[in-house]
Amino acid sequence: MKTVALLLAAGAGRRMGRLKQLLPMRGTPMLQHALDRLLASRVDSVVLVLGCEAERVLAQLRLPEGDRVRLARNPDWQTGMASSLACGLEAAPEAEAVLVALGDLPGVPPQVVDRLIEEAGKTGCTVVAPVFEGRRGHPVLFRRARFDQLRALEGDSGAAGILQADPRQVLLVPVDSPGILRDVDRPGDLMRLSGREGLPRVVLRGGGDLASGVAHRLFVSGFPVVILELPQPRMIRRTVCFAEAVYQGQVQVEGVPARLVEEPQACPGEIAVLVDPEALFLERLEPGVLVDARMLKLNRDTRRQQAPVVVGLGPGFVAGADVDFVVETQRGHDLGRVLATGAALPDTGIPGVLGGEGARRVVRSPVAGLFRVEREIGSLVTRGERLGRVGSSPVDSPLDGLLRGLLHDGLEVRSGEKIADVDPRGEKVDFRTLSDKSRAVAGGVLEAIMRGYFGSRTVLDGSMVSGSEVL
Repeated sequence: MKTVALLLAAGAGRRMGRLKQLLPMRGTPMLQHALDRLLASRVDSVVLVLGCEAERVLAQLRLPEGDRVRLARNPDWQTGMASSLACGLEAAPEAEAVLVALGDLPGVPPQVVDRLIEEAGKTGCTVVAPVFEGRRGHPVLFRRARFDQLRALEGDSGAAGILQADPRQVLLVPVDSPGILRDVDRPGDLMRLSGREGLPRVVLRGGGDLASGVAHRLFVSGFPVVILELPQPRMIRRTVCFAEAVYQGQVQVEGVPARLVEEPQACPGEIAVLVDPEALFLERLEPGVLVDARMLKLNRDTRRQQAPVVVGLGPGFVAGADVDFVVETQRGHDLGRVLATGAALPDTGIPGVLGGEGARRVVRSPVAGLFRVEREIGSLVTRGERLGRVGSSPVDSPLDGLLRGLLHDGLEVRSGEKIADVDPRGEKVDFRTLSDKSRAVAGGVLEAIMRGYFGSRTVLDGSMVSGSEVL
C-alpha cells in the first residue's frame, strides 16, 4: 500500500503570534523535527504543504535530495486547514493512503507512523488513528476510499466528522507515545515537549542597570537566568549591575548572587554571567526566552528564531517582526508598557529628570583617552569637585549631589561617552538598590514572558486568541 504523508504546515500561527513552523526546538525549526520523523518512518514519500510565508519557511529547512519530499504551496491557506488537505491530496495522485500529519506536532515518533501503516495493512478499515491513554491523536491514516470526503471538507473543520460518521471503519491503535496529543500552541508547549519542565531559562544579552533589574525580578520569580556580557562591560551604576561579576568574579544585587562562569552551565541559586558578546553560546544554552537588554538603540543581530519568546528593551526593535515583544524604556506614562506590535518611543538622547536635573547630571568624557577615577560611587560631591581624569583632562562634577554611577577605572573611553552620573537628590538616594525605572521595565518583561510563553496573545482589537484547531 503506497502511503504518502501530508505534512500540513501552511498556517500563520495566529494564536502563537508568529510562524510556529520556525520556532526553535533544540536549535532546529520545529517543522524540521516533524519532517525528519516522518522521513524516518515507512511512508513512501512526504508532501509538505506550505502557505503563509512559504519561501521564508522553506529557506530554514533542510530537505533531502531526491523526490521523497515534494512541496505543495497552498494559495488559499487563509481559508483554513481543509484547503491544505485538498492541496496535499492533489500533489499525491499515486497515493493509496495518506497519513495526515500536522506541522505543530513535532513529537510523533516514527514508530507510531510505522504501527499505523502496519495495522492498516492487516484490516479493511479505511481510517486508522493512534490512541494514547484513551485519547485519540495524530497523525491519522486515510485510505483512498475516504479521499473524496477529505476533499469535501471546508474551512477549519477537521476530519473528526468523518471518523464519527462510520466508527466501524475506524481502527483505533493504542500507542505508548504522548507526542500524538502534544500540539504546540504556545512556546511553553514546545519547551515541555523538549523535556524541559518548569519555568524556562532566560538569557539576557547585557547586564547593565536595566538588564539587572530584569534579571533580578525574573530570578526571584523562579526563572533560571543567564547573562551574556562584554569582556569589559561599560556600565555606570556598577553597584546594581550583575555585569560587575565580569570584573569581580561574583557580586550580589539586593541579595541575589551572580557568578562569572566560563562555560554554559547551571548555576544553582545564582545568576550565571558569561563573557559572550556575540552570543555564540546561545544555541547550547537553549533559552526559552531571550531578552536583548543591551540598550544599543538599534537591533544589531537579535532575531525571533533565536528563542521561543524574544523580547527587546527600548528603541531599535519592532514587535511582531524581529522580536515578539518590545518593552518601553522611556520615562513617562508608558514606562514598562509591553508592545506586541510596533516599536518603542524613539530615543531622545536626553536623560530623564531626577531632582530637577536632566542632561546636566550626566558626566561625559571631554576627550578620548584612558579614564582614571578619583572618587567612589556613593560619595557626596560638590559642583566643580574632581571625579577623575581622562588622560590629562580633568573630569569635574557638574553639580552638587551624590555620585550614583561611575565607569570602571582604567577603561579607554571615547570623547563624549557617558562616564559618571551625579544625582542632585544627594543623601536621599540609595545607590545600592535597583532604580524605579529598572523595576518598571522588569515588570514589563515578566508580563511579556507570561503572555508569550504561557498565555494567549491579545490582538489589536482587544480580543483574545486561544483554543486549538483539531483534525
